[in-house]
Amino acid sequence: MSSSKLSLILHLMMGLLSISGASDRSVPKTTIYVDKSGSGNYSSVQEAIDSIPDDNNQWIHILIKRGTYREKVKVPRKKQYVFLHGDGRDMTTIEYGDSGNAIEAATFQLYADNFVASDITFKNSYSAAISNIHNTSLTWAPAALLVADKVSFHRCGFHGIQDTLGDAQGRHYFEKCYISGAIDFIWGHGQSVYKHCLLETTASTIGQDGYITAQGRQGADDPSAFVFIRCWVKGEGHTYLGRAYRRYSRVLFYHTRMTDVVVPAGWSSWNYRGHEEDITFAEVRCTGEGASKSGRVKWMKDLPSQEVQYFLSNDFISQDGWLKNQPRYIEIQTPRN
Repeated sequence: MSSSKLSLILHLMMGLLSISGASDRSVPKTTIYVDKSGSGNYSSVQEAIDSIPDDNNQWIHILIKRGTYREKVKVPRKKQYVFLHGDGRDMTTIEYGDSGNAIEAATFQLYADNFVASDITFKNSYSAAISNIHNTSLTWAPAALLVADKVSFHRCGFHGIQDTLGDAQGRHYFEKCYISGAIDFIWGHGQSVYKHCLLETTASTIGQDGYITAQGRQGADDPSAFVFIRCWVKGEGHTYLGRAYRRYSRVLFYHTRMTDVVVPAGWSSWNYRGHEEDITFAEVRCTGEGASKSGRVKWMKDLPSQEVQYFLSNDFISQDGWLKNQPRYIEIQTPRN
């Protein structure tokens, strides 16, 4: 047996052994190997996705060997129960450089529910001129666009300059991920938790203040929100924590370390000035130079402890238990007060 195949087998075995509390259904029965050198089942990620039968209902493990895969990847709605697994986010990268329409420009597009990715970096290498970055739809350049429910990412990277991560629709969980960008680099209508993630602004590259989030909650009864738990905000340049992408935008930073890259005001109502009472931007128990509330906008919300605890619990995104039934499940634990 070749050393490369032995390495693949050992990698798979270690991955399956590390699944905590996994049910039989959550253990993949099939593994597909992707290796750009040609020694796997497929040499491209898209070929591996295309090989999955429509309406699949069993977890399929796609193991992607180290390397940079220069391609756009799309997971259609009928290709469910995919576990995309790389050799490490510094080793396995899916990369493409494009801009324009948010859908067409995305390096990675996900439309299938029940999806897991771990140890992979998704990158849009498009780099626009400074004069073209500000307030133009022509520079949408997502590394990933997520329009799917019951989705989790573990130890993944998302890198771009504008609209890096399209957290567009559905319930999503991000654990120990690294997300970078300058303008609205986490945006959308998602109902999502980011836990122990590194958020790095690259606003210095565009010569203006940046924005980390642009959350798009559309009504008072809309359950969507971005919740950041024990994350780290750093980078170069200066950035707002977020701006209101829709009138009822909702974002919570909890126990997050913030360097001085965060501008004193912290938040922007953007196109919804005059409707700040409908916007829920909140910070709880954050630390660091950028976490000072002395210069924050006056309309930033002071959430009651019961509401904060709801966002920190499984009830927010996994009341039905979907997360614990995924491969590589890592339990969400309510942080201690």
